[in-house]
Amino acid sequence: MNASVLVRCLFQTAETIVIGTVQALILAELGMALLNLVRRAFAR
Repeated sequence: MNASVLVRCLFQTAETIVIGTVQALILAELGMALLNLVRRAFAR
C-alpha cells in the first residue's frame, strides 16, 4: 500500500516537473520571438 502511494507521488511529481519545464520553454520561445519583433520594429 505505502509503496504504491509513494510511486504514485513520484510519478505526479515527475509529471509536474516535466509540464512546468515544457511551459517554461514555450514561454521563453514566445518571449524571444516578441523581443525580436520589437527590435525589428524599432530598427526601422
